[in-house]
Amino acid sequence: LPELENWTIVPALTDEFEGTVLDASKWDNYHPHWSGRAPSNFKRGNAYVENGNLQLKSGVRRDPSTVNNPEVDIWVDAAACVSKEKSAKVGYFYEVAMKASSLSMSSAIWFRVGNYSEIDVIEHIGNASNPQSETLNKDLSYQYHTNAFHYTGGDVHGVVRNEWTMPTRGRDEYHVYGLWWKDPN
Repeated sequence: LPELENWTIVPALTDEFEGTVLDASKWDNYHPHWSGRAPSNFKRGNAYVENGNLQLKSGVRRDPSTVNNPEVDIWVDAAACVSKEKSAKVGYFYEVAMKASSLSMSSAIWFRVGNYSEIDVIEHIGNASNPQSETLNKDLSYQYHTNAFHYTGGDVHGVVRNEWTMPTRGRDEYHVYGLWWKDPN
């Protein structure tokens, strides 16, 4: 947390997930505006609270060997936990303590900005199985990725990316990730 600022907690975007159930007044346990990216779709109920943590569960919907086109067909159930009341805003500092999945899927915290633009606080592959990637010759299980995509309509007109090689894998322990959205651009 940047120390020279006077930060105020935003209760609608804050949760320690210490109870036994997801706070339905704050969170949807699915994504109400997007079904997900192939080969997965978000499944209602796959985000829940257990043992004092938010759990995001993913799994195969059907045997991968029966899938005609594994990159296009939907055969994986994924999870999303989405804020009901508040949206990301310029000037806010966001922080999450997260342990990534051990699956070959993205564990991520991201914001939709307007109708199209997106800020990825972190996208992390806990156990990468695809050697062909933007980080070729790097072990994705140690890579921290952040992105800001600027769209006009459906066209990308700017991307800001950064990555860092973490000292330990994201799936081995909790890491704290933060984003200070300083500027609307």
